[in-house]
Amino acid sequence: MDQIDLKAEIAELRRLGHDFEDLRDQVRSPALPPGTATRERLTAHIVAANELAHRTLKRLAALDNSPYAAVPGSRPALELLAAAVCAAVTAASDLACALVANPLQTAPFPGPPADKASLQAARHKEATPRMAKHLADAAEQLELGHTSCLYTAAGITRGLKRHAEQHQDQPAPPVKITDSQYAVLVRLSAGGGTLHRPAVPA
Repeated sequence: MDQIDLKAEIAELRRLGHDFEDLRDQVRSPALPPGTATRERLTAHIVAANELAHRTLKRLAALDNSPYAAVPGSRPALELLAAAVCAAVTAASDLACALVANPLQTAPFPGPPADKASLQAARHKEATPRMAKHLADAAEQLELGHTSCLYTAAGITRGLKRHAEQHQDQPAPPVKITDSQYAVLVRLSAGGGTLHRPAVPA
């Protein structure tokens, strides 16, 4: 398991988990009223969620193409990481749905201009619970991504520990000898050899 730096992968997965958590907290923070400011905020959240999906995909590809994928018990960890990708993409979709539900303040309203304020208030009132539901769904997915990344990091850590312990328990490989060395050992075992000690100078 030395073709990629698994300790670096573990550190990156933990950073990813915390970044999922940070975005979750931003999505959960008190919502702005429907309007342009909320549209800008949702746009930033959608971009951030898609970046999380991209970063998680890169980690999944690196680990799935590494010797770690062949280690017993690695499959659940990789499946959790794939779930984090799905969570990030789903969160981006939920945020996009909130964006669609957000009424645009610059869009013209039908009817007389005098009715504009009342129509806008009615649309905002209708949009607020729909947007809140989409934001709650996005936060739930981001929490899933946070948990999945941290669990994957923990699973790799356990796998590395088991791998090290198994190598410690394995007996040393047998020493191979040449044919001439074997012949000498046979003669010695049959008493056909004499040990000569070098003379020690007085």
